[in-house]
Amino acid sequence: MHGYGWLFAIAVASIAMSQAQAGPLGKPGLWESTVRSPELDQARAQMTQQMAKMPPAQRAQMEAMMNNMGVGITPSGATRVCVTDEMAKDPMPAAMPDGCKGSSKVSGRTVSFEYSCQDGAHGRGEFSYPDDRSYTGWTDGTVRGRQTRIEHAGRWISADCGSVKPLRLGK
Repeated sequence: MHGYGWLFAIAVASIAMSQAQAGPLGKPGLWESTVRSPELDQARAQMTQQMAKMPPAQRAQMEAMMNNMGVGITPSGATRVCVTDEMAKDPMPAAMPDGCKGSSKVSGRTVSFEYSCQDGAHGRGEFSYPDDRSYTGWTDGTVRGRQTRIEHAGRWISADCGSVKPLRLGK
């Protein structure tokens, strides 16, 4: 997974942005997001193979670490993120990792956003909400000089986040 660290960083940032953007147009609670790009699909396949080779205790530890960060992974590879009432009221600060700033604009049922980080990573994206329980969107980003486009689709699962803790990226 060493060569794919930049993809993981951009994927987490874009997942966070998509889930946090649920605030103005979506409901608080548990959201499931599917992200697609050729690079991410390859990285996800490698990660799945590596996790399958881990001893059960180590795999459980890895899953617990991700849940504590606020990201749950389904068996199909989709991510689940808990959006709190507070995040729904002010989504951008919750979505920004340390060292990053962003802005967003809502027009109708569409949210556009841009972000930039001190390490040079930057990107932009757009999410459309046909209703308060689903969205589709895209993120274009550059991390460590590499560009990628990520396609997103998400759906609201439940008002109860269950074992998935609220997303924690920033301070």
